[in-house]
Amino acid sequence: MKTDAKKIIINIVVMVIITGFSVWFFIKNGVFDEENLSKITFKAVATVTLVYLLSMFLWSACNYITIKPTLRSFTYFRSFNDLVYGKLASSVTPLKSGHFPLRTMLYLEYGYSFYQSLTALSKCQIVASLASILNYAVVFIFSAVRGVSVTLNGQTIGLNLVVFIGLVFHFFTITLVCLIAFVKPFQSFFICTVSKIKFRRDEEKRKEYQNKEKLKYEIYREQITKMLKNFYLYIIPVVIYIAFMFCTSSLPYVAFLAVGGSAFDFGDFIKFYLLTIGAAYVTNVIPVPGAAGSSEVVFGLLFAEVISKNLLGGVMLVWRLGSFYFPVIFAILQFYISQALIAARPKKQNEENYG
Repeated sequence: MKTDAKKIIINIVVMVIITGFSVWFFIKNGVFDEENLSKITFKAVATVTLVYLLSMFLWSACNYITIKPTLRSFTYFRSFNDLVYGKLASSVTPLKSGHFPLRTMLYLEYGYSFYQSLTALSKCQIVASLASILNYAVVFIFSAVRGVSVTLNGQTIGLNLVVFIGLVFHFFTITLVCLIAFVKPFQSFFICTVSKIKFRRDEEKRKEYQNKEKLKYEIYREQITKMLKNFYLYIIPVVIYIAFMFCTSSLPYVAFLAVGGSAFDFGDFIKFYLLTIGAAYVTNVIPVPGAAGSSEVVFGLLFAEVISKNLLGGVMLVWRLGSFYFPVIFAILQFYISQALIAARPKKQNEENYG
C-alpha cells in the first residue's frame, strides 16, 4: 500500500509540473491570452463532451456485442462501466499501464473468473486491432489518392505517411500477438525474456508473471481460432469500432467548429483527423499520466499551422476540457459509485453464464 501511495503521489507531482510548464509555455507565446480564453464557452465544452460520450457509447456497444455470446450475464451497462474504469486508469497512470489491470479487477468483482475476464478482454482487443488495421488502410489509400498534406515549419508533409505509421504499428502488433500465441518456442522465449527484464531479482513474481502471460496467449490462440471460424459474427462490432475511431479522432475538429463558429468542411476535417492520429502517436509514448500537459504542447505544435493563433488556445482548452478533464471527473465519480454498488450486492460466480 505504501508503494502504491508513493506512485500515486509521484504521478500527481509529475502531472502538476508538466501541466504547469505547458501553461507557462503557452502564456509566454501568447496562445493563452484574453482573446483565446474569452472563446471558451459552456456550449463549446458541452458539444465536445457530448461527442466524447457518443464515442464511449459506440465503443461500449462494440464490446457488448463482442462479449455477450461469451458472458451471457454481460449487460450494456457493464460494458460502459468497463470502459469508464479503463479510461480512468489510462488517465492516471503512465503509458496507460493501469488500463487492463483495472478492467480485469472490475470483471472479477462482477463475479467472473480470471479466465473469463481475460477471454472477454482478448476478444475486444482482437476486434479493436482488426478494426484499426482496416480503418488505417482505407484512410491511407484515401489520403494518398487525395494528396492530403499539411505544412509544418515550412515543410510540406503528406499526411498519408502519418496514417501509414499507424497501419504498420497495428499490423506489427497483431502479427506479434499471433506469433506469441501460435508459435510455442517463440512464446517461451518472449515471455521469459520480458519476465527477466521486469522482475530481475524476484523469482516468485517472475514465475507468476510467466504463468499469467502463458494463460493470456493461450486464450488469444483460442479466441483468434474461434473468431476466424465465425468471422461474420464480428463484422458489426468491427464497423462500430471504426465509427468509434472516427468519432474520437474528430474531437479536435469539433472543438474548432464550436469555438470558431466555422461551417463544416470535409477537407479540413480530414486534415484535423490525420493530425489527431499523429498527435496520438507522440502522446501515447510520453510517460506522463493522462499525457497531462504534454498533450497540450503536442497539440499546439501540430495544429498551429491549421488553426489561427487567435483561436488555437481556445480550441485546445475546449478540446481538453471536453475530452479529458471533465470525463476524468465523471469517471472518478462513476468509479466510487460503482464500487459502492458492487460492495453492497452479494458476490457470486458467473460460471453458469459462460458460453
